[in-house]
Amino acid sequence: MSKKDHLPPQTGSFKSSDSALLSALQGNTYSQISSMNPLRKEEDPYMAVGPYTEEVFLGDEEEVVYTDVGVAPNDEDEIYDDLDNVTQNVEEEFEEYLEAHGPLNAEREEELRNFDIDQKRVTIAEEQGKGPIYSAKYYVDGLKGHIDGTKNPRPPFRKGADKSGGAGTLSNLLKKLKLDLKMSDDRFVEEFLNASNKGFELLMSVLNNIHVEMGDLSSTPAKNGKRELHKQAAFDEYCTLLCIKFLLRIQEGLDALLKKKKSLVNIALGLYSTHAPSRKVAVQVLTLTCFAPNGHMRSMEALAALQKMTNEQFIFTHLVKLLNSSSNTSFQTACLKLFNTLWRCIENSNAKVHLQHEITSAGFDSSAFGKDLLTSAKAVDLRHELDTWRQNFIEVSGSGQRVFDLETRNSQLRDEVNRLQIRIQTAEKEVSEAQQNLHTWKDKGEKYRERAAELQDTITKLTVGNKVCNTVCMHISHMQDLYREKTGLNPEEE
Repeated sequence: MSKKDHLPPQTGSFKSSDSALLSALQGNTYSQISSMNPLRKEEDPYMAVGPYTEEVFLGDEEEVVYTDVGVAPNDEDEIYDDLDNVTQNVEEEFEEYLEAHGPLNAEREEELRNFDIDQKRVTIAEEQGKGPIYSAKYYVDGLKGHIDGTKNPRPPFRKGADKSGGAGTLSNLLKKLKLDLKMSDDRFVEEFLNASNKGFELLMSVLNNIHVEMGDLSSTPAKNGKRELHKQAAFDEYCTLLCIKFLLRIQEGLDALLKKKKSLVNIALGLYSTHAPSRKVAVQVLTLTCFAPNGHMRSMEALAALQKMTNEQFIFTHLVKLLNSSSNTSFQTACLKLFNTLWRCIENSNAKVHLQHEITSAGFDSSAFGKDLLTSAKAVDLRHELDTWRQNFIEVSGSGQRVFDLETRNSQLRDEVNRLQIRIQTAEKEVSEAQQNLHTWKDKGEKYRERAAELQDTITKLTVGNKVCNTVCMHISHMQDLYREKTGLNPEEE
């Protein structure tokens, strides 16, 4: 297959007079252009390079066809200002960045994880500024071709295989699509999901076909070739789940997911994947679904459907088994985050207790979980989710006694309140009586003051009268003395 076979129809053109640029676009100096990003160095040499383009078609001819839809933000200060507002999410964003670029060898992944926070910000910002590798229409046409079996299916279940190294194989197409869905702006995702492209429905069809193929492979005798095909199908499943996960970053993605119940069930089947990263992504999609109205109910329904299919005793039996047996803190954190998100989305206390019962009955014991793992410096998020679960947990055992104790204490408090109210009423009555007595005493005091004034007047009058009497008596006594002197007789005898 030639390079032209990977290119969609031409819509416009420009003449490239710069041979160095044309050479770079055709892959000859591609490593120089992509050197700024540590993960783009080994990408497909026919990817779109330069300003954000909706469709960039690169070929062997001098004339290169493209449709420019604007330039992605390249201003470094603007990028840093935006990233400063989401500093807390840098680590999570970088994890998804690694997922979008995966799979990586262990050494390279460890090297990237050791980047400091500023390096991670810059790496993410540089990737977001590059724009998509291919147009949304190109991916849609490629997925349709693989679904109907007319474009590069993989043997023996997908006839013929593309060995050109382009994006023609399903694996390469999905690998580039997950990168574009994660790192491109919302316009690209919206175009991929719109009514004419129906990108979500195409991905669900691809995922369903992969599950059918994996089932067919499992039902036939094991051979080396079949193991390779199963491994490749598992990787395609992982890439498809990542594509679906990255679609959920906009509301249209959530709406498309919730249109059909079987879509989420098909995604939840990823919990039974032989590829561990697929299991984690399936858990993350179930968690993201909870943020849609009644989305937590849809996630529970999907898990319940799997329970019915597998005849497990509890809804979370399989997931808890994976959680308890895993030593991957990232997967364990995703599981606990799902539990906590479901718990928070449920408003009814009885339903919360039922959820707890389902999870604990399936074998999850938060008190004994991951004691060795929790000491690791990499288990910060896991410790946070586990602490959240423990703090929110509603203890049912012994609740009857606690209710009785609370009711007893409540009764004692009511009695105490009643006694205080009686004392208040008595005090208020005493105050009222004292106020009444004070009024009476004021009236009596006024009367006493008036009587005292009257008595004072009488005393004053009596005092004056007494003085007059004394004066009269003195005159009488003097006259008697004169009478005796003149007559020699006693006037009292006379």
